[in-house]
Amino acid sequence: MLLIGILKGNMLKIITLNIETSKHYATVLPFLDKEDTDIVCLQEVPESFAVELNKRGYLIVYAPMLLKNINNTITNVGIMIASKYPLTHKVVYYHQNEASVTLHNSGDSVETLSLPYIFASIEIDGIPFSIATTHMIDTDDGREDQIQIQITEKFLSLINKENAHILCGDFNMPRGFNALYNEMLKYYTDTVPAHYKSSLDKNIHRLGSSTNLNAPMFESYMIDYVFTQPPYVASDVRLQFGVSDHAAVIATLTKSE
Repeated sequence: MLLIGILKGNMLKIITLNIETSKHYATVLPFLDKEDTDIVCLQEVPESFAVELNKRGYLIVYAPMLLKNINNTITNVGIMIASKYPLTHKVVYYHQNEASVTLHNSGDSVETLSLPYIFASIEIDGIPFSIATTHMIDTDDGREDQIQIQITEKFLSLINKENAHILCGDFNMPRGFNALYNEMLKYYTDTVPAHYKSSLDKNIHRLGSSTNLNAPMFESYMIDYVFTQPPYVASDVRLQFGVSDHAAVIATLTKSE
């Protein structure tokens, strides 16, 4: 079934979602079908997922982050922008380059992760939209550490050389107690309503039934965002739980003249 986008004039519907590799296809695909979205930004997504999105009429830009053994198959896992409309793009790695993509070792995340962002542009009826997505490295307790600081500084120095854009993804910067979240606000507006305290899904996340760090993670880990810069404005922003171990963030975006 082909999905028909809702882009009209200067309006664009977007979803950002960390799908946790192939674990939640049974909920992710029906969700995307139901939402009927112009742009989908995905994190922790196997490259092979592009096949399912192609069937639904999406064009794909993909950037690998790591290699992972999934069901006894070494698989590229990374980030993706899927668009119903033709796009141009460039991929910039701000931690390691594409040639360094390697088998991931959770005990050595710094050396076995390549952290890219994708920057893509579409033009409909003469109106250009620029969208970027990324997946930031996490920390042990949600607070910034020196590695996350260095990577974020480099990321911001690169991406803000681009045209004004919409930036979404999994940032691993809980608002309220990770100082790098405030650094992001120097460049962007956080469009996720304040009443959402966490974007982790307690009913699906692997730590949901754990007593260790349970309250902080599921009560105060708002880490998935849609950020905007002028002239972009987001409305009707909402989180949808029950899709993956992270909630999907859904937004309608407009661009002022």
